[in-house]
Amino acid sequence: IELVYDGPKVRTFGFSYLFAPKSAGESSMVQEIIREFKIYSSAAESGVMLEIPHVWQVTWMTGAGKNNNLNTFKNAALTNVSVDINPGLNMHSAFPGGAPVLYGLSLKFMEVDVILRGDHETVGGLGY
Repeated sequence: IELVYDGPKVRTFGFSYLFAPKSAGESSMVQEIIREFKIYSSAAESGVMLEIPHVWQVTWMTGAGKNNNLNTFKNAALTNVSVDINPGLNMHSAFPGGAPVLYGLSLKFMEVDVILRGDHETVGGLGY
């Protein structure tokens, strides 16, 4: 068994979203959402050193409460933000002024802690 078990690993997970704004104004809001994800997935300068990117707590919600019917996540770093302009369309399409009519956003996260057996026993629901 020792030969098969490669040791604990941090888990990665991702989400993909499709934004279809109805106007150039809504397209600007989508661009701000995407920009915020990009900002907080990047390191920050602190003199000659770099500060680590933001650490996220991702939680499935139902209304105002946590949804215990889905798995739980440990704190995670946002390691990749990928944007696709007009995904699935066979040509570029834009509102007057050039804002795209469709955005694809993919987010990839990596948990900062290893999931241990005891973690599943303490969290409830589906566990981690």
